[in-house]
This record gives sequence, C-alpha cells and structure tokens, in this order.
Amino acid sequence: MTSAIMAFLHHLAAFTLTGSIFYELVTFRKDLTLAEARRIQRMDIAYGVSAALILIVGLLRVFYYEKGAPFYAQNLFFWTKMAGFALAAIAIILLCAALMARGVGRL
Repeated sequence: MTSAIMAFLHHLAAFTLTGSIFYELVTFRKDLTLAEARRIQRMDIAYGVSAALILIVGLLRVFYYEKGAPFYAQNLFFWTKMAGFALAAIAIILLCAALMARGVGRL
C-alpha cells in the first residue's frame, strides 16, 4: 500500500511539473502585466516544488519501496532519466541566476 502511495505522489508531482511548464509556455510573452508576471512566478514556484518532490519521492522509491537500489544501479534507462533531470536542473538554475542578476526576479 505504501508503495502505491509513493507511486501516486511521484506521478502527481510529475503532472504538476508538466502543468506548470505548460502554463508558463502558454502565458509568457513580452508585454506581461505585473499580475501576469506574478502568476507565472507562482507557477515557477510550483515547478520547483514539484521537481524537488519528484526527486525526493523518486529516490525514496528507489531505495525503500520498489525493486531496490541494486536493480536501478544497473538500469541504463534509470541513469538516462537521472542525467536528463540533472541537465534540466542545471539549466533552470543558470537561467534563474541570470534573471536574478538582471533584477528580473523582483516583482
């Protein structure tokens, strides 16, 4: 039962992440009002929280709830997902740092 709950949380976080990215993609444009920019900023927070939950719950599933760490340690698909997740995290961190350096993060 606990494994099913962890799988549900993992998938809920993944769909929340996808939804927040889609919202930002649809609503972002050059002439944003302050209210629209704040909504996008809230979606960005949802994106960050859901990404952290995906990582935390996913690692809990690897080490405690699913097939075990030895299975995933030799699984190429797992490592491909981890590399993709790491690259996306690095890209987001660099983008946020660049925007904050320009003062864009202050609304």
